[in-house]
Amino acid sequence: MPGDRKNQHGSQRPIARLPGTSFIGLSAFCLWMVLGAAFSFAFASCGGLIGSIIFLLILIWALLGPFALSFCFVELSGLLMQRGHYHLAERMARIGVYVDSSVLPLVNLVGMVDSPLAVLNLLNLANALSFQCRFSEARETLESALDKGQGALGWDHYLTQTVVGQLAGVYLALGRFDQAEQHFKRAIASKTNQLSRLSESTEDFESLTVVTGLAVDRFGLASLFDKKQKYDQAESQYKQAIDMVEKNVSEDTDYLANHLNALAELYIRTGRLEEAEQLANRAYTIRKEVFPANHIVTSSSYQTLGLLNLARGNLIDAGQYLGEACKIRKEFLGENHPNIAETYCALARLEYERKNYGKAEEYLNKALESLQTAYGPDYPDVANVLEEHVKLYNRTGDDTKAAEYAERAAAIRQKFQ
Repeated sequence: MPGDRKNQHGSQRPIARLPGTSFIGLSAFCLWMVLGAAFSFAFASCGGLIGSIIFLLILIWALLGPFALSFCFVELSGLLMQRGHYHLAERMARIGVYVDSSVLPLVNLVGMVDSPLAVLNLLNLANALSFQCRFSEARETLESALDKGQGALGWDHYLTQTVVGQLAGVYLALGRFDQAEQHFKRAIASKTNQLSRLSESTEDFESLTVVTGLAVDRFGLASLFDKKQKYDQAESQYKQAIDMVEKNVSEDTDYLANHLNALAELYIRTGRLEEAEQLANRAYTIRKEVFPANHIVTSSSYQTLGLLNLARGNLIDAGQYLGEACKIRKEFLGENHPNIAETYCALARLEYERKNYGKAEEYLNKALESLQTAYGPDYPDVANVLEEHVKLYNRTGDDTKAAEYAERAAAIRQKFQ
């Protein structure tokens, strides 16, 4: 890509690759199968006291099987989502949820309200549904996960608070901003307390898990403020997340790149291009080391670098970056996903600068259709596209359409103030 020559961001921190797939759940299930065969052979070959002991072991083996299978589906659905296969991830998570519901009487029999694996499978299912813009289904799934999490683990447990944060993100997508803000702030407060309680002797994995979750929640709250055009508050949340990750994690990670890239886009919108370039290049440097060049996550950096070049008037480089982002997103998400709508809108701005007004309108109409399908007609992202229509129609002299779209955009902005 044209910006590769500029990707030195100056950070001396090492870049963390994605952890390799452990397949602990799959290994546990395979071991369970092998043990079953071994116990069956031993039981058939032995009698007396040894046979009785083996029979008891077979009973224990039979009880553990569904839990090994559930854990296996937790891992499979998570791996598939990491690779962008959201439909298949949904199927794996649904099977895991079915297994969990089948063994619930057994869980209750041993004195537990529910299994933590049930919460994990529901979380994976909700995430897969959210990536497919099925937000109402994701909300119902997460509300069920929250009930199970509170019952099995308690309100303050990290996994329960992870559900709270994910539920906040779904409320945000549904346009329920007040509920989203409340849930984000609850999750942030709880995880901040958890992080402060961790001692220096705590395992790195536990600390990293809390830091990651807290960063994700601050990212969500920043996105909420961004959509409400409260840019100072959005910037503060992004910066707090970045500072916290850099303080607590010794390597540059993919989720740090998410914050850097989001803050870069905020700076592009507010005209702070020099600061945006540093952040965007650093995020891209991390992502290209962690993900393949044609991965859905990398496409976000292509889009940001395209917007940066567009803001600077570098139309050729902007077109290359935005074209690559659009190609990757279509491959992973299909033609009408709202993430592609963002790229359509950026391409419309590019065509506007090239004075290809018909092509610009075509892209804006596709973006508007995708966003209204995903979020409904009254949503801040929809207002963004309507305002781009206004600029276009003002340039082409269509005052009637400009006034119509300006009125619709203003009504949406007023609703979310």
